[in-house]
Amino acid sequence: MDIADDLRMLVRKEIELARIEIFDGVKAQVMGAGLIALAVVAVLPALLFYLFAITYWLPVPRALAFAIVATGLLIVAGIVIMVGVRIMKRRKPKLDKSVASIKEDVKWAREQMTS
Repeated sequence: MDIADDLRMLVRKEIELARIEIFDGVKAQVMGAGLIALAVVAVLPALLFYLFAITYWLPVPRALAFAIVATGLLIVAGIVIMVGVRIMKRRKPKLDKSVASIKEDVKWAREQMTS
């Protein structure tokens, strides 16, 4: 009975550890996505005025000025997206600790049952 109780407690602790590790990984994913969304929302109004100012300031025909400004915007957006994706990839949920701990617990349980 003591072995069964210990085994139940171990399983509960392993599930709790796995849940914590998954939560940390998901939390990082949500934070990365939130930062990307916040950057987009915060920058759009400012960029609109800035773009018109730059476009009318450039000493080239208006169509070329708008093309130059649009290209610059695409480059900046690409950089911001790459940074957000890098943040999200860096903190993927990892269950290495949980898997190693479960393997140790299974080994311990087997030893307890054979002795």
